Amino acid sequence: MMKKILSLLLVAIAITTKASTSADSAQYQVLSQKADMYVSNDQWSNATAIYITLLEKFPKLASDYGKAMTVMTLAGDTTMAVGYLEHATRNLVSPEAVFESIRGNSFSLGYPDIYQTLLYRCREAYPWLARIVDRSLLSYYIFRNNGPLIVQFARAMLDGLPSSIHYNRILANGLMLCGDTSAAIETWKKILVIDPQNYATILDLANYYLSVGNLDASLPYFRQAYDIYPTPYVAKILNRGK
Repeated sequence: MMKKILSLLLVAIAITTKASTSADSAQYQVLSQKADMYVSNDQWSNATAIYITLLEKFPKLASDYGKAMTVMTLAGDTTMAVGYLEHATRNLVSPEAVFESIRGNSFSLGYPDIYQTLLYRCREAYPWLARIVDRSLLSYYIFRNNGPLIVQFARAMLDGLPSSIHYNRILANGLMLCGDTSAAIETWKKILVIDPQNYATILDLANYYLSVGNLDASLPYFRQAYDIYPTPYVAKILNRGK
């Protein structure tokens, strides 16, 4: 008898939970669609009001924080927008995921500058998130091919990881965009001290010297590259040096 009662109780709980989940899902859809409608009509203040309600009830999605922070900024309240990053982190939402959502939404709405504006403000408001913000800004400036800012933020990341091949390679590319070839070459050579077999960097040096007409300087790097991974392209260059 007790087993039967327990089974009935479990069934009742399951039905209640399912009904509650369905109701929550329906409410989320209504709020989300309402916010989208206001956004599509450039009604930023109305959209902000909906997102405040939505995030109080459903505080777990990075995509919603990104949408909310974007429209709050468009409504003229950047301070409120920045405050919602703390709301996100309190609910264990990844700041980087929120930044990605801001980036996608600000671009799709035609206001790309909002992305960097918000990230700089977040960096100022939450110094403990500085490296996360810097990493996101670095990615953005790589996308924009902004040499000086690539250099600035690559160096910021290297402050904590001086031997990072990844950030040193980004730094070298940024220096090349800035036209500072001597510093780029120095950075590539530094990478080869850290990792003498770094194929991509060996080829970068080889191709750079070839591009400026210095075949003699390029050949040792092409030979090294060929020893690691022989390709028809490298073989063709080496044949020119014979």
